Amino acid sequence: MVCGTKAAAPVIGLPAFPLTEIYVEQKVTEKLGFVDQAFHLCPRCGHGQIANVIDRNVLYGESYATRTSTSPSAIGAIDAFLEFVDGVTKDRPIKNVMEVGCNDLYTLRRLKDRAEKLYGIDPILIGRESEFTDDKIEAIGDFVENVDLRERNIEADIVLSSHTLEHIEDPKKLVRFLIDNAGDDALFFFQFPGLESLVETARFDQVFHQHLNYFTLQSVLHMLEDTGAELIDYGINPYHWGALMIAFRRKGNNVGTGGNFNRAVTGLTESQIREQYRLFKDGMDVTGRRIAALRNETIYGYGASLMLPVLGYYVPVINDFTCIIDDDTNKDGLYYINLPLRVVNSSKIDNIKDAVVCVTAINSKQPLRAVVSRLIDIGVKEIIIPANLI
Repeated sequence: MVCGTKAAAPVIGLPAFPLTEIYVEQKVTEKLGFVDQAFHLCPRCGHGQIANVIDRNVLYGESYATRTSTSPSAIGAIDAFLEFVDGVTKDRPIKNVMEVGCNDLYTLRRLKDRAEKLYGIDPILIGRESEFTDDKIEAIGDFVENVDLRERNIEADIVLSSHTLEHIEDPKKLVRFLIDNAGDDALFFFQFPGLESLVETARFDQVFHQHLNYFTLQSVLHMLEDTGAELIDYGINPYHWGALMIAFRRKGNNVGTGGNFNRAVTGLTESQIREQYRLFKDGMDVTGRRIAALRNETIYGYGASLMLPVLGYYVPVINDFTCIIDDDTNKDGLYYINLPLRVVNSSKIDNIKDAVVCVTAINSKQPLRAVVSRLIDIGVKEIIIPANLI
């Protein structure tokens, strides 16, 4: 997807891999929501990607549940991202800000006092634009490639995209489109999961159907070179997906020149990925055997995370839990499309101190630490933590 090299054999095979981020109101008894998947690494540019692209109307339809302002981990990711943006822009005056993949506009609201006009583009806003549009913010419900930016007179000098590029089938095409349609001196800020961090921490539960792309610094540099852009800064957010945060601009404009970042490229190999994947699976196997040894106990999962079906893929004994406890009242009574477990609000569980609790919200470090701390304060009988790093 970045350099056009024909993919070789996959590094990792993921047969019958579950869809995530889809809740339903009734228990699903048929085998539903599983698609064969595989993971590839490009030997030329170091880009990671999955093999099979699921129709985006399935992945991001009415059941798609991710909302920034209701997710503590997503809020933490945006806050760290905006610190990075502030570090690059400093006191630079901002006229127009455009965010691609704005979700529920949490980011743009945070920037409202810094810009004259802000535009948020996201297909989840289709039919709901008026709910999110105000005197300074204009919400556009569509995929950005369908929006005629020139007709709308949108010429942004700051372009943002947080945790969107990993979902795009042709990321280079999108970056080129944004460069061609932004102001001459525009600065671009993107954040997305970094493959180096994923491999280093052996967090392969962060590979799933929605994330088509797994960028490395190497593949970022390759993509920017091919699109006529240059990197001016980058950073890592270790608390949320090991996010790679990048700042870039159109090459050759009057702002200056980018730095030489090639020295920071690590260059991942297939053997490294396979070895770390084995380490990850060994950890998941130990978790499964530990849970199975406690079969005579009442065992709850704690945290109805969006990614729970992936954890269930690697630790199948999770299917036998009593239920999944969650503090979000909006999830009470829901099920996953491919897990036979009911979500129950924590206020309805009165025997948790006598139970074994497995932390099932392991997406990122901050929420994981918060859940563990809460369970310690409650004084549950035993805590099982599937993640190898917290």
